[in-house]
Amino acid sequence: MAVGSRSQDSVPLPPPDAEIRTMSCQYCIVGCGYKSYVWPTSEPSGTPDADGNALGADFPVAPLSGQWISPNFHNIIRKNDGRDYHVTIVPDRACVVNNGNHSPRGGTNALGIWSPYGPTHDRLDFPLLKVGGAQQPISWEAAIRILADTIGHTRDTHGPASLAVRFYAYQYYENTYPITKFYFGDIGTPNGALHNRASMGGETTALEDTGIATWGTAYEDASLAETVVAWGANLYECQDIYFDEHVVPGQAPLVTVDPRRTFTAAYGESVGGVHLQLVPGTDTMLANAIGRHILEQGWEDAEFISNTATRADIDMEEDNWRRAMWGMTFDEYRQFVMESDVYRLEEASAITGVPEENIRMAAQLIAQPNDDGTPRKTLFTMEKGAIWSINYETVGAIANLVVLTGSTGAEGRGVTRAGGHQEGYAGGAAYPLDAATDTYEGNKIPNYIDQHIADGEVRFYHVIGANPLGMTNSAQWARETILEKQSINPAPDSADPDEVIANWNERMDAGGLVLVAQDIFPNLTTRTADLVLPAATWGEMPGHRWNGERRLRLSDRFMDPPGEAIPDWQVIARVAQAMGFQGYDWPDENAIFEEIASAPEEFGTDDSAIIVQLQEEEPAGHEDHLAVVVAARTRDTTGHEIMRELGTNGVQLPARLDADGNVIGTPRLHSDGTFDTASGRPMFIRAGWDTAEAIWNQLQPDTAAGEFWLSNGRIEEIWQTMYTDQRKPLVMDQWPTNIVEINPADAEPLGINSGDMISISSDRIARQQEGEYDSGSLTAAAYVSDIVPSGVLWVNFAYPDQWANNVAPRFMHPVNPVTPFKLARATITKIGETDLAERMSFLPRNLPPRS
Repeated sequence: MAVGSRSQDSVPLPPPDAEIRTMSCQYCIVGCGYKSYVWPTSEPSGTPDADGNALGADFPVAPLSGQWISPNFHNIIRKNDGRDYHVTIVPDRACVVNNGNHSPRGGTNALGIWSPYGPTHDRLDFPLLKVGGAQQPISWEAAIRILADTIGHTRDTHGPASLAVRFYAYQYYENTYPITKFYFGDIGTPNGALHNRASMGGETTALEDTGIATWGTAYEDASLAETVVAWGANLYECQDIYFDEHVVPGQAPLVTVDPRRTFTAAYGESVGGVHLQLVPGTDTMLANAIGRHILEQGWEDAEFISNTATRADIDMEEDNWRRAMWGMTFDEYRQFVMESDVYRLEEASAITGVPEENIRMAAQLIAQPNDDGTPRKTLFTMEKGAIWSINYETVGAIANLVVLTGSTGAEGRGVTRAGGHQEGYAGGAAYPLDAATDTYEGNKIPNYIDQHIADGEVRFYHVIGANPLGMTNSAQWARETILEKQSINPAPDSADPDEVIANWNERMDAGGLVLVAQDIFPNLTTRTADLVLPAATWGEMPGHRWNGERRLRLSDRFMDPPGEAIPDWQVIARVAQAMGFQGYDWPDENAIFEEIASAPEEFGTDDSAIIVQLQEEEPAGHEDHLAVVVAARTRDTTGHEIMRELGTNGVQLPARLDADGNVIGTPRLHSDGTFDTASGRPMFIRAGWDTAEAIWNQLQPDTAAGEFWLSNGRIEEIWQTMYTDQRKPLVMDQWPTNIVEINPADAEPLGINSGDMISISSDRIARQQEGEYDSGSLTAAAYVSDIVPSGVLWVNFAYPDQWANNVAPRFMHPVNPVTPFKLARATITKIGETDLAERMSFLPRNLPPRS
């Protein structure tokens, strides 16, 4: 899309009386701290002397001082009072996460907010109803009535499962709590999914099955570790500030597991680490081979293992069928990896493509005890390269290494995820697993909603803050399915609510689908929707989420949403109340935040026991923030006000109280030696190459027929589906198209050069049933580079309208329904030459740092 140019050679300084708010970055999981400064354009700006500006700095200052204001930190907004205001959004040097530093994404926070004067002017600002094939503005009153009547009709006529909801897990407790309270609680649908996957399957279920929490570490552990493992995690491009401020200062050897030779991998080798450049999807084999070598050398943490689960402990796991089926004691795990020749280094090397000496080196760096006999401090990080591979076995095999080495609950030791978004999920009701109909060997698993839409069970599809028509798996098939079902009894000819309700009900009764999209910018899903609802977003409402060390912060409101856009929770509350449901009469976001904390009703009359408990014990819930609400009530204020006082440093969950009643955090989980199992002891999980290989064989490319592995991932400057990046000239100038990385050895025979436009297609997109296929395609510009090995292609995972997921498998892991997005296969065809080589850089992006 075209993006207007923007050029500034100076920016105004905020005056001392500017309105200041704190927030965490609107983008990645690192969650850097920022401050916004807002003041009217009609009033004087600040001056360069320290007394004359809100930052208290004598300008000029150094760029990374935490006080310098880049042109990218500045924008002009218009509030509901009709006046224009300057906004500067500056990284906070007092925040322990980033110390005033910022990533290329966070450094453009200000460019992504709504402004009537720039590329973000196209925000959704009124409800839009599709009438006669075109979307037209309607009132909120009409929109709420239409929603309440049609949701009620399909639930009463076709049952709760006839409704599906797909929503974000990142955009605040205050929104996700009402969404789940309504759809999983009062409606009771099992057809729910999150923005990045078509089910409610957990991304690290196998790790949590061992009893170890996913987000258990502190950022400081990266600088205290003696080895850092990046398994399927591109720490530099995806977590810039975590990498710069926490990993690099420790100078620990980095073990990188990735089919691509990224900058992260090159850096790791430069500090004494090793790159395990494996064949895509063979992670389970590699992890088990490392585990076997550790056992052969006697490097396991014997003291930790002595407190792992016994067979009697595992037999107690009546409420977790996976643990009951695959939980293992240490002796059982040892027998499992030692008795099978497949995990011998020679066999593992042949299958994974990783040289034996590199596997040995990785095992040594991970587990060899220190000279004084103490266990090595190893920090495991994993991300989508593992999660979006063969999920359960891959994550489980890595989790076994964590247990084997005792890497949890101590400084410099632990396991965590390494990317994606910040976490803003708060369950207002549990996912109704009992209502799900998808199963594995008779055990219920969360429904794969795309299949339930295709099969006709779902008649009403509500999408909130997601873009599944481009981002679900086998997206081309999913799009075509939805469009076909919408065409049954096409859109009404009038915006009269009675006619709309009758039209939609007739469509749903005939087996068709109504699509409602709730978002901030137009996208593929909103353009297709029958009803579009404009939402407020970051900076336009106060909301909470936590980062990769469970650091909860309030991202405060500093501006008004455009037009009639409102927070998502208000939409849900209005619909629920119109349908007669109780408990949705919150006056503001703080009321929701406090309700989530589950403060006892009797608080205020018998509070001493609660306070003592929060002072002396770590709460059982790893994301518990009851202490914040308790502190607020003892001080006669609100939970939101307590969080405002805590600023950009917030509190690491679970929150606790000190002896003076102040809110304090918990740096890391499991430090007391207690784990999330029935016995409180961690266990090993049977995660074998036998079951992983069966899936791998179903997904692997036919190289003789010209197929490649097609993987995907992030580019440093780009965030998610580019919903704000498409409106940032500096990003679009650098990345005007999706790219496909291809090794020179593969490009040369095909006559492909960097900048050529390529068609990437497949008529063998794997389905759940072996031997059945979908078709799909996308285009991208060739990026010839040795960053990928021969036989492997790589594209940006979420580039709009050049969707990588057009060819992603319509396959969900049978145990834990997550898609192997990283394991697509495709053929490529050169479409023709372009002028892109003259407009964008194709230089290497993985050069190692100078020694």
